Amino acid sequence: MTGLKTVIDETFAYRGTFPWDLWHGLNVVLKYNPDYHARMSFIPDKKVVELLDRPDPLPVAVGTARLLGSSYKNHWVVVYAYGYDPNGKLYFKAYDNHGRSAAILPASQTFGCVWLQNKKTKKDKR
Repeated sequence: MTGLKTVIDETFAYRGTFPWDLWHGLNVVLKYNPDYHARMSFIPDKKVVELLDRPDPLPVAVGTARLLGSSYKNHWVVVYAYGYDPNGKLYFKAYDNHGRSAAILPASQTFGCVWLQNKKTKKDKR
């Protein structure tokens, strides 16, 4: 983690972490990895559902946003499941590194997602 701190915290002139920051940091770390690279999307509701519906589902890092009403404020979680309420509203089930392994978050309160893509598989649409 100490090695990643400079890649993440000292790369940009602003505080906080946006999707492109996580994408960039992961790609720096994976620079010499022949198998994986990071991908990103600004529309998590569609991309997360697509990634989790695959035969080999991928967990996805999803950013929550205070501006969108998230009680998590600006925070990153790892989403591993999704579901809809009776009104059709999309929710994500996520691991939160602050101690909740089954947090339920409204997708409408998220901004951006980042995941690892195997370079040997068909490329994702952005």
